[in-house]
Amino acid sequence: MRVDHDRAVDSLGTSLDAVIRLLESDDDARPDLPVPEPGSPLATLGDAFDLGDFERGVLLLAVAREVAAGIDVHCARWNGSAERPWVTPRMALAVLPRPDWEAFVPTSTLRRDRLVRLGPGDVLTERPVFVDERVLHHLLGVTYVDPRVER
Repeated sequence: MRVDHDRAVDSLGTSLDAVIRLLESDDDARPDLPVPEPGSPLATLGDAFDLGDFERGVLLLAVAREVAAGIDVHCARWNGSAERPWVTPRMALAVLPRPDWEAFVPTSTLRRDRLVRLGPGDVLTERPVFVDERVLHHLLGVTYVDPRVER
């Protein structure tokens, strides 16, 4: 079922554009991310989970990796290797304004509530950051009943 998909994508697009500009920049200045449009999926999710600006930025980076063409090149550059074209905690801490290490601890909202998950790896700061599929669909304005509970 679709719910105002165009509005959700437009609002999310503005935030994703801001995150991508941060990735493209070589400037040390890290301007704040735009405040999501009230009532947008990003705003309602942020309110529901009381996400701070940095946590919202991490979530946006993980979403960008899923939907933005060419983002892998920027991720690889920030990770220092073409073999690591994904979002990492180290990259988020370097790119986003007001970095907050606590966003990556297991008890943080992002991880505890499974908005994002960390992929495998020996070094925490180099592990891939993935957005939960259900969260991704919500942010894109696509709602559905989870097939596991639909029966």
